[in-house]
Amino acid sequence: MTFKQLFLIFMGLLGWSFSTVAHPSDHEVKVPSGLLNEAADSIGNAQYIRPFLKKLSGLEADQRDKVRVFHIGDSHIQADFFSGEVRNLMQGTFGDGGWGASFPYRLSHTNGPSAVKYSSNIRWKGKRNSLRKPVQETGVSGHSIKSTSDFYQINLKLQDSLRHFDRLWVFAKPSDRAYDFKVGVAKAQAATEKKYIAAPTKVYHKVRSGDNLSSIAKKYGVRVSHLQQWNGMGRKTMIRAGQKLVVKNGDQPSAVSRLKSDDVVWAKVKAQHFGVGMQVFSWDSPQQACLLQGFKKNTQQQESVFTGFYLEDSQAKGIVYSMLGANGAQFRDYNRYPLFFEQLGQLPSDLYVLSMGTNECFDPSYTMVEYKDDMRHFIGQIRKYHPEASIILTTPADSYIGRGSKKRYNPRVKAVHDAMLQISNEQRVAYWDWWAVMGGENGIRAWKKAGYSRDYVHFSAGGYRIQARCFYQAMIRAYEQSGGELLLPPKGLDVKDAMPIDGQYLTPEFLQKIRKEQVAEDKGEAALFSLPNFDQVNWSAISSVFTYQKTRPLLFNSGLFLILFILFYAIYLKWEHIHSFRVIYVTIFSLFFYFKSSGIFFVLLIFSSIVDYYIGNKLYKVTDPKQRKLYLALSVIVNLGLLGYFKYTNFFIDSVNAIAGGHIAHANIFLPIGISFYTFQTMSYSIDLYRKSMKPAESFGDFMFFVTFFPQLVAGPIVRAADFIPQIRQKISLNKRQMTIALTLIIGGLIKKAIISDYISVNFVDRVFTQPTLYSGFENLMAVYGYAIQIYCDFSGYSDMAIGIALLMGFQLPENFRTPYNAFSLTEFWRRWHISLSSWLRDYLYIPLGGNKNGTVRTYINLMLTMILGGLWHGASWNFVLWGTMHGVVLAIERLVKTYWRLPSNAVTRSLGQLYTFHWVCLAWVFFRAGSFAQASTVISRIFTDTTWKQIPVVIMGYKEVFGLIILGYLTHLIPNRWENRFKHTLSIFPVWGRALTLAFVMWCVWQVTSSDVHPFIYFQF
Repeated sequence: MTFKQLFLIFMGLLGWSFSTVAHPSDHEVKVPSGLLNEAADSIGNAQYIRPFLKKLSGLEADQRDKVRVFHIGDSHIQADFFSGEVRNLMQGTFGDGGWGASFPYRLSHTNGPSAVKYSSNIRWKGKRNSLRKPVQETGVSGHSIKSTSDFYQINLKLQDSLRHFDRLWVFAKPSDRAYDFKVGVAKAQAATEKKYIAAPTKVYHKVRSGDNLSSIAKKYGVRVSHLQQWNGMGRKTMIRAGQKLVVKNGDQPSAVSRLKSDDVVWAKVKAQHFGVGMQVFSWDSPQQACLLQGFKKNTQQQESVFTGFYLEDSQAKGIVYSMLGANGAQFRDYNRYPLFFEQLGQLPSDLYVLSMGTNECFDPSYTMVEYKDDMRHFIGQIRKYHPEASIILTTPADSYIGRGSKKRYNPRVKAVHDAMLQISNEQRVAYWDWWAVMGGENGIRAWKKAGYSRDYVHFSAGGYRIQARCFYQAMIRAYEQSGGELLLPPKGLDVKDAMPIDGQYLTPEFLQKIRKEQVAEDKGEAALFSLPNFDQVNWSAISSVFTYQKTRPLLFNSGLFLILFILFYAIYLKWEHIHSFRVIYVTIFSLFFYFKSSGIFFVLLIFSSIVDYYIGNKLYKVTDPKQRKLYLALSVIVNLGLLGYFKYTNFFIDSVNAIAGGHIAHANIFLPIGISFYTFQTMSYSIDLYRKSMKPAESFGDFMFFVTFFPQLVAGPIVRAADFIPQIRQKISLNKRQMTIALTLIIGGLIKKAIISDYISVNFVDRVFTQPTLYSGFENLMAVYGYAIQIYCDFSGYSDMAIGIALLMGFQLPENFRTPYNAFSLTEFWRRWHISLSSWLRDYLYIPLGGNKNGTVRTYINLMLTMILGGLWHGASWNFVLWGTMHGVVLAIERLVKTYWRLPSNAVTRSLGQLYTFHWVCLAWVFFRAGSFAQASTVISRIFTDTTWKQIPVVIMGYKEVFGLIILGYLTHLIPNRWENRFKHTLSIFPVWGRALTLAFVMWCVWQVTSSDVHPFIYFQF
């Protein structure tokens, strides 16, 4: 067996392994046989949700912007288990219409979804509707928080950087005793004000794992010395989990800070309904965070009680999936508080999913007559306020009662289940019979044995995920079978029980065919490997692989690329020795690769290739200097003209508006991905031919191959024609050493991009840079350090994968990064960072401008122009211009210092040089990453004015995984070359299956730490 054949087997194994682990979003529920009764997985009484299904159809047809769902229940709704997965699946299919209902569970001292982060400067008292003793009023969320202080500030922030809101509903208990409040957004560099609030007699805090005296003191606004004094600790600082500490002694008022009112941009009040305690605030632009402040208007006001929030993005299209749950809740708990229905009635809704009944199964004093009456009342109240909304009841899961050997079947589950089905028929609402789907009576035993139930009552995370996907499949099946007007009968019923459609009953054969169809959550890659036979193939999903999707470019770190590359590479290895086939085949695949990223603009790539190939040939053949300059000028004008139009038109408009006070509207221009990269590549071809430093390509096919070569097409390295075109006609020879180097580069690139860069970006850096005022100075500082390693791992990871993939095909691409943060000066940094760009700017811009040959002043001018234009190349923003200027200024200073002073070279000077270089680069990264000068200034201001030693341990404990990956990213700079060579050698002696398992293991690690979305590379925008 030849090496190529062995490698083909290896790639096939790789594809198989990735298809089994890299598609967690695959809709098909894969569980041990016998756990699910698939015949019961349908929406019963589906005709009653026809209005909702028609609205979904209108959403897909762009006839409406949003469809709103409220999922109401008990603990598995509050904790975001079952409902959270349903939300992700539904929004993944129909679009994300925004977040919806929310509640500050953290301020209420209970668990809940963390997608909306709440914080406050004071401590709140939390209650929920399921508490049996008299409690404060709970409203729309089933919870409430209460405080008697009027100096409060509640900060609200969306954790997902892709989500926004421009309208906020705030619900409170309606009362004349309630403090007034306002909602707004902090200005840049907002100042704080402080107030001392009297403390109650004594307040205790139960120490949790990870607490320390500094964090506890900061939380309650007291000093560490006071905590030590009140608890008789002397100078000791050690505390243990479970310990009870006095944190308010009654004689020490609490110091509470909040932003000054003048430093907040207050939102507009869009609507008010004081009778139900509702106010709606709006902004003209989308927000990711806001704050709410209270103030006392008169002496009658004595408290604040908030019952819920609702966030909506008017620009988003799709499903708004709201979740309202309370631990231990039953139908009667919601019924006890009319304010719940009154406030819920102020919010738009198209569907209610009611998931209760579990707690009723464990309350023997609660009779079935009372239970049915409570369900009737709940449904009646929903219809009172939302008569057009559809309703689905979901039956509770099977469960056991008792402990240990006395654990036994709970007979009340079947009684609750039957009562719910009776009410669904009586009240004409739909139902989803989860009890029957999971196996019915004693079904929980098999789920516990399979590891999907923790205690014969609650499910594990995997169990809730299966539950959610079963419900999602039932909903999608009902939707697909409705056809907008038509509605199929519930799955599992005989034909005689089926609902007639236009007077006709559906045949069993047709029903069986429908049941085999699967709904691809991800319309592309997931459908390719999740289908066991051709009867189940979703051909529309497969066809979507070959269509342009703006939000889903073909990325190296996606499963779809790997699948397509395996198929491409298998054919390539078979015929790569035929030059004409190789050129045509790779060019077509490269154009398809670019089409998946930029759609019809692949035509622009072909146009640029035609223009530069024609002009290049003329440049080489023409001998008249004037004609040659004319052709060169034409090439530069065409290339820079296209780049300028697509990339800088709106930048020019913004600049004119800012200078002249104009109001010129932005042009609707799409920025093709990678246009800056391939423009520089084609320009290098024309310039090199003008200089006669190379010969023209032997054919247009060879030139198209060079321009469109997909590994480096959209994000570099920038390849010069003189280096690449000669390789096209060389004989391809793939040996074991090349394969090992390529595999090493791909593995390293995947780890850098998907494990390090994406994780620290999503979980820390993006959050801080989006709203720096919500974070401490130390958090802002660490975000700057984090972005430095994020952009390095992102860009160098892409370059490594590009070089590795090209090497698999027998082509050498230039090195693009060489541990840049090890540089002792900024000059050396640019010899290590984005080497292909810095060398291009040197050879095609700095030297043609005159370089250092026209005197000292001209040298510095050339240097500054080169770096300023290099900054502008990165992005159409004055931030990038400033970034380039900052680098240019220091490069000029370094050149000046080197001219007049010769610094000694020793360990001390090298360490100081490395320290100054790294921090200057990080300072410049702030302007590179920030969305505006104001935001960059805020980040820097927070670092220098709001950083204290006390913050450091608290922040580190809160982000230990993120900081660990940041450190890992920096440690990659310290890996000796001999370690890398040793790894390559070890990998080279592995058998084929060993290398396959190595790469499969790396991809499994990638899948474990990445989010459900594949994140584009940062440099795609350039």
